[in-house]
Amino acid sequence: MAYVIRKYAKWAPVIKMSSNTEAMSFFENLVLELCVRRCARRVTWLNGLAMKVQLSNHGQ
Repeated sequence: MAYVIRKYAKWAPVIKMSSNTEAMSFFENLVLELCVRRCARRVTWLNGLAMKVQLSNHGQ
């Protein structure tokens, strides 16, 4: 999450300067979407790992 904020921190002044709420919500949605995607990838990976562990346990 900190990585995402750092990556888009350079855009923050531009967004703060513009009183356009549309730009702000666009920025928030972008960050949120990136976080959701990253979390989804991690969850998928963890689920895959859990499945492998369960399968190997069943084999014994």
